[in-house]
Amino acid sequence: MSAKANKDWSVLGPQLDQLLSLAVPEQQRWLEDLAQRDAANASQLRDLLGARNEASQAGFLGGVAAAEVMPAVLAQAGDVLGAWALERLLGEGGMGTVWLARRVDGRFEGQAAIKLLRTGLFDRSAQERFKREGGILARLHHPGIAALLDAGVSERGQPFLVLEYVQGQRIDRYCDAAELGVRQRVELFLQVLDAVAAAHAQLIIHRDLKPSNILVDEDGRVRLLDFGLAKLQEDSERQDLTRGWALTPEYAAPEQFSGGPLSLATDVFALGVVLFELLTGKRPHGLASGSSVLDHLHSIQAGPFKSASQVAPSLAKFLRGDLDNILAQATQAEPQRRYVTVQAFCSDLQAFLDDRPVGARPLPWQERCLKFARRNRAEVVVGSLAVLALVAGVIGTTWMAWQAEENAQRADQQSVQTQQQYQRAQQSVALADVQRGLALQAAIEANLQRAMAEKQRELASFESKRSVRLAEQAQAAALSEAAQRQRADTQAKLAEKQRDSALAELSHAQAASELVSYLLSGGSDQALTRSELLDRAEAMVDKSFASDAEMRARMFALLSIERGELMQPKQGQSILLRARTAALEAGKPQLIASVDCKLAHTHTLKGEHEAALRLMNSALKTLQSESDADVGAQVNCLNLRALLLLDTAQPEAAIADARAVLSLLGTPRQDQRMSAIQAQSSLANGLRQQGKIAAAVQQFREVIASLAQMGRNDTVRASAVWNNLGGALLAGGQVREAVKALQRSLELKRLNSGSDDASAVSLANLGSAYAREENWEAALEHLLLARKAAEKQQSSGVTAEVELRLGGAYLDAGKLDEAAAALAKARPLLVKSRKAGHPSLAALDLAEGKLNLALKRPERALSLMTNALTVFDAASGDHPGRLRVRLELARLYQDLGQKADAVEMARQALIQARHFSAGFETSDHIGSALLLQAELLAQAGQGVAAAELAAQSLQHLRASVASESPMLSRALALVGPLN
Repeated sequence: MSAKANKDWSVLGPQLDQLLSLAVPEQQRWLEDLAQRDAANASQLRDLLGARNEASQAGFLGGVAAAEVMPAVLAQAGDVLGAWALERLLGEGGMGTVWLARRVDGRFEGQAAIKLLRTGLFDRSAQERFKREGGILARLHHPGIAALLDAGVSERGQPFLVLEYVQGQRIDRYCDAAELGVRQRVELFLQVLDAVAAAHAQLIIHRDLKPSNILVDEDGRVRLLDFGLAKLQEDSERQDLTRGWALTPEYAAPEQFSGGPLSLATDVFALGVVLFELLTGKRPHGLASGSSVLDHLHSIQAGPFKSASQVAPSLAKFLRGDLDNILAQATQAEPQRRYVTVQAFCSDLQAFLDDRPVGARPLPWQERCLKFARRNRAEVVVGSLAVLALVAGVIGTTWMAWQAEENAQRADQQSVQTQQQYQRAQQSVALADVQRGLALQAAIEANLQRAMAEKQRELASFESKRSVRLAEQAQAAALSEAAQRQRADTQAKLAEKQRDSALAELSHAQAASELVSYLLSGGSDQALTRSELLDRAEAMVDKSFASDAEMRARMFALLSIERGELMQPKQGQSILLRARTAALEAGKPQLIASVDCKLAHTHTLKGEHEAALRLMNSALKTLQSESDADVGAQVNCLNLRALLLLDTAQPEAAIADARAVLSLLGTPRQDQRMSAIQAQSSLANGLRQQGKIAAAVQQFREVIASLAQMGRNDTVRASAVWNNLGGALLAGGQVREAVKALQRSLELKRLNSGSDDASAVSLANLGSAYAREENWEAALEHLLLARKAAEKQQSSGVTAEVELRLGGAYLDAGKLDEAAAALAKARPLLVKSRKAGHPSLAALDLAEGKLNLALKRPERALSLMTNALTVFDAASGDHPGRLRVRLELARLYQDLGQKADAVEMARQALIQARHFSAGFETSDHIGSALLLQAELLAQAGQGVAAAELAAQSLQHLRASVASESPMLSRALALVGPLN
């Protein structure tokens, strides 16, 4: 709206009121009559009427009116809904009411908030909205978001949601009551951004963020409420079922008024308004609560908002500069000019708190230097003595660096325009849930890469400034003018090289974003599987990057990761070979090495460990030899090699690689946290292989906690960590806890695959845990499922391990023919995939020894078990097989009549059991070893001594295995004499 129009609003306002009071047919005639007298005002009123009609069609004006005439919910205090009794009304909104409720079914005490649908909304579409809210909340698991506890329909057919009851203050009132300063309010607001980012990671947009939906509890923790307006970003429904709900105009983004497509940027706008209000006490548009939708439309059309420092002049010294610009970017009218993600918003606020440059706008060089000085006071005091002598010589270098940064900014603007075009295409397509996971992962990766490129560009600028300072110091040290200039030129070239690298990263991020947009823009409403989406993506890469070999290689490498997630090793290897061909064509040694690391991992999955290790070692040598080595590629390759080293029982080397990754990352950025988690997981697995079981369990629990903080506690990666935790607990003799962890891993595997399918490793580990409890039925059930899964995965190494465990379970269950067949299948696969001396080969000898003993061939059994003992004892690190083989040898010696040898072996077994149980109060290792000694004493006629050991065994077994385990019955039988 023009300045003149602003001045004439006092005239336009009454005219608009008069216009709106007329029937629709009369409105046009009235406007035509006004146009003859005042054409300008008639034109502006016609525009406002059009905007008002668009908003009404979008459901905003009508939604508010409808809320006013809806009947009240048929509920009152004392009503019982399921397990909950209503106590008192907490609040009321357009959709329904919220009640405080108490659990009354006697299972446990607790309070909750129950949301009831208004009776006037009991039509089909409204009930669909209500179910939708329940589905949205069920997907959200984050400490900063109020959780969905239950859902149902009352006897009268009234839907209800049972939500976590949060006691706290609105965030604005909490800040005022606690008299928080500007920095403290920003720090608190970071918790809000973290919670919203978790929702966005599930493709959920809140759409109604405001202070009343953000509470702070008595511990100072932020809790996000009310997903009544929430919308899945990639919703495939043609008609947006939530479009008719009311919104809060004071915090709504412009596109919510105009009926435009909503995106993550919609929530960014609302968050910007909330933060503006927290810092200044006022909203950026300056309107009071309860202002009409038309007032808000007028405010938006009137132009940019005032800055925070202008609105709150008493706080100007804190707000001017960074915060002004951060708030301005967050509340831009055009969605594409706001922060791309909440993470980007968060990064800028964190940079403000850390006195680092923010990305909201390029800082003047004076302010950048000031921020550097705050962080490096001592160095600046020394360096400043030489500044005055070099100002003239520095101007050229400074100008060149800033020219480079301006070029990078222009590239950014072009990137934003391109992303806007694809965003519009993205909003118009319907895709099924199966497509969302891939799209989100790639989109987030693209945004993170773009953020990384921006940070690298800033680093280039800083390096340029540092070159100047080094040059000054050089002159202060009486270096020659020529040497000084050469050194400054070298540093300037390095800065330019880093800028080029940043621009390249930006280009890669843009390409990934284009790839995602393409996948989301299919011309059909038919839902595609992830595998079909990847087929489309590969064809798109071939076509779009036919003349750009480097980009083609990077995109193929990216898609290979998705093939790995789908357990498609052959397709993954095939696309990686295409990536390597493209990398060779591009002539980029580091890119070739990066692809080689991923190719080597496909060899690992197939059990081809020697080939995998040779290729990884060669690739890492290349990656570490370059002066400007790609840290991200090194981190990825070291993580993959650590997995290989663990698979080949080399825990010390694996731990060294994991620690090298953590050293390279330092304090990981947001986009590096998953790489750090992978390294921490490898470190935990290495500790487990070294026999440091308690330390490994603690490390795995810390990784799970980190995933939960990131909102990724129900992902494929979380499933893998739960599986590893279960394996570590099993190695430490905590069988009952191991079963729970492995069941959780299996649950997450099936949840993420969308079917009952699960990985062979998860199934085999759970089967082994049941076998430790002597629950042969459950053990064989899961191990047979693992066999089928291994056949699908086509991994000889996995198949070998599954057949080995299946053979052992069959043997202990008394099914000797089936055991012999499984072990016969395992042997050639293990011999091919494992080096001599590997613990798996010792486990095979142990199982075949037990089979020979059952077949009445004790001499052959003794030979095989003795060989297994030698291999286990010589293996790197500690392996629980050292305990198991001693238990079996003790029983064999007893059967052979070598009672002294049996007693000695049982004594050694107890020593090993205590070693592997270090750090745990009880374990089935100690329980089993004590039970064996008790059985040997009982056979020697020492009933009382046997009963005492059996009683000790019971203490350990009752705490570590299921109550139905036959081991408990055997121990109880031996305790008899004491009773």
